[in-house]
Amino acid sequence: MKKVIEIFEKDTADHELKIIVDSGVNRILEFRNKNGSSNQFFIVMQAKGRICFTGDMGEFVFTNHNDDMLAWFHDNMSLSYIAEKCRTGGTRKFDEDSAKESIKMMVDDFCNDHLYDYDESGCDDGDDDNFEVALARWQQDLYDEVIDELDFEGDEAFHRSAYDLSVRVNDSIKFEIDVCDGIGCMEYTGHFKWCVAAMNKVAELYFSSKGELEDHAK
Repeated sequence: MKKVIEIFEKDTADHELKIIVDSGVNRILEFRNKNGSSNQFFIVMQAKGRICFTGDMGEFVFTNHNDDMLAWFHDNMSLSYIAEKCRTGGTRKFDEDSAKESIKMMVDDFCNDHLYDYDESGCDDGDDDNFEVALARWQQDLYDEVIDELDFEGDEAFHRSAYDLSVRVNDSIKFEIDVCDGIGCMEYTGHFKWCVAAMNKVAELYFSSKGELEDHAK
């Protein structure tokens, strides 16, 4: 998120906040380049318990029990919490790197639990180096085999291939994926993270301009 904030600050270095409507919690705020350009501009529209972000980086609508949603966004960088309150707009997408990392953890745990079932010669000879080498070699070999069997073309294809996966290690054990336990294969989109940074910035500027930078109840 730190990198996204840096990108946002660079994208909007010459932007300024314009208050178009300001009546209680009913607000329309515009954040645009001072030269009038529409590049990376956005508008924030708010009514009681609802706030809308629309502009170059997409459209998002958030609702919550808080009457003042702009205040709710002030100093709120919790992506998971904010995503829960998003009613319109894509917050997450399938991410191949996240999926592979999750599979790697599953493979490592499986190999740790079944090393002695796999290595018929045994590694318990008092030599820790032999044990670690054998474990690392098997983890990598099994991971490579599993990755070759999976489809990373998208969320649906990935889960379908994970559900069907069955890699026979030997006569006694096989590696399978329990998709019901969940696989970490989703990542927050760049547009969503940019939106969160933008809403925080607008909240900071708005309340600062009104001398109301005290902590707001979340």
